[in-house]
Amino acid sequence: MSSKIEKVAEPGIPACPCRVLDRRTFLLAGVGALAATGLGGLYASLDSLVPTVSYAPPLKMALGLPEDFAGQGMRDFQVGARKISVTMGDNGLYALVRNCTHMGCIPAFNEEDGLYHCPCHGSIFKKNGDVVRGPAPEPLFRAALTINPRGLVEVDGAVLENDERLRDKAPFVLKI
Repeated sequence: MSSKIEKVAEPGIPACPCRVLDRRTFLLAGVGALAATGLGGLYASLDSLVPTVSYAPPLKMALGLPEDFAGQGMRDFQVGARKISVTMGDNGLYALVRNCTHMGCIPAFNEEDGLYHCPCHGSIFKKNGDVVRGPAPEPLFRAALTINPRGLVEVDGAVLENDERLRDKAPFVLKI
C-alpha cells in the first residue's frame, strides 16, 4: 500500500490543474510575511526616535520700519543662506538676492560704477539685478517683501522671482 493519496476527479468535473500548497510552504510563507511586517514596524519605530527638525535658519525675517528704507541707500541682510540687498528703486523698495544666476557666487556692489560684480566668472549686474555682461544667463532674483502685522518690512527668502514682467509688481516691490 502506498502512502501517496491520488486525486480522483468526480465524473463530469475535470481534475484541478493547480498545485496544492503543502503545509511546510504555507508555514514558511506565513513566517516570512510576519518577519517583513515586524521589520517594517521596527524601522518605523526607530525612525520616529530621530527628530525631523530643520536646523536651517528661517527664510523669513523682519528688517525694520518702512521709514528706515526711505533713502536711496542700500542695506544688506543675511536671510538663511542668502545674502539680500534691500534698495529703494523707482517703483519702490525691492530685495535683491545676491546669488549669481550663473554659478551661485555672491556678487559685490561696486560704488564707483554702481554695478554688482561677480568675483567667480566676471558677470556684471545692474543695481536692479539685470545682466550687463555674462556668463550669467538670467537677472538676479528678487525676494518677496511685505509689511507684517507689527508694521515692519518683512522679507521672505523662499518666494523669489526674476521674470522682468513680474518682479516689478507686488510682492517683489513694496510701495512705501
